Amino acid sequence: MTGDFCADTAVRLEGPNRWTADIPDDWRVIYAFGGVSMAVAVRAIAAAVDRHDLTLRSAHAVFCAPVPCTGVEIDTEVLRDGRTAAQGRSVLRVAGVEGTAIAATATFGTAEETPLAYQDVAIAPEAGRPDDHEPPPPRPEDAPFPATPFHEQTEWRPVIGTRWWDGPEAWSPGPAHTAEWTRLRVPACRPDGTYDPIALCVPGDALGSAIGEFLGPRDDHFFTVTLELGIDVFAPQRTPWLFRHVRAPIAGDGYGWGTVELFGEDGTLLAVTHQLARLRRFTPGDGFFG
Repeated sequence: MTGDFCADTAVRLEGPNRWTADIPDDWRVIYAFGGVSMAVAVRAIAAAVDRHDLTLRSAHAVFCAPVPCTGVEIDTEVLRDGRTAAQGRSVLRVAGVEGTAIAATATFGTAEETPLAYQDVAIAPEAGRPDDHEPPPPRPEDAPFPATPFHEQTEWRPVIGTRWWDGPEAWSPGPAHTAEWTRLRVPACRPDGTYDPIALCVPGDALGSAIGEFLGPRDDHFFTVTLELGIDVFAPQRTPWLFRHVRAPIAGDGYGWGTVELFGEDGTLLAVTHQLARLRRFTPGDGFFG
């Protein structure tokens, strides 16, 4: 089933500073995809701030406990409500479960004309256009990861990095970075037709591909369990496809860290995320995925 990000991350006011939401199973990997559950926590902050003259500038989430695809409750607090900026925080809990699942903060600000502006980073020269790159073939039956609903919500076209369908012999050690064109099957558009910046949390949660590119084929496998995810937003999304460049310069002690740059089709840098994740090793069939 194809999910609708904007509808599926909507929050409802249930009382003073208390919001609820229901995360559909369409966004499940093992639990709800981290970028989606973060988006719900940020959505509640945006609703509490309630400033349509401001746009999302940054957000940060600390993942304290798994969030299944189910009902959640979010408590919010507005920390600042200024003329040109507002800030808030939220605590997301799984309905009926004690303890914090996600603690999030977000900053919203105006856009102003200023000569103090530049972009000293460029989209990779290999990027081309989305249609320049072939989509992956159907998932093989012996894939180490089971089929998950989340993977039905996105399309992607690999650009940099080993393509898994070329087989292990195609891989060679190299830099820990990958890149691809990606988009949601249902565009994250608001009623006025503009793209929802909170949706950038979803493609921004993508550390594992770059780590896998460096480590290469292995008898065991790993899964990234996000501990912290932050995003800084610089420009509005204007087209469905995003060019995602993932870098993971370091991994060790069971953790990995990296960044994701998200570009629009015209080469504008839209956002950068930074992520810390636990690297959970598993063997196919060991029950890790249920």
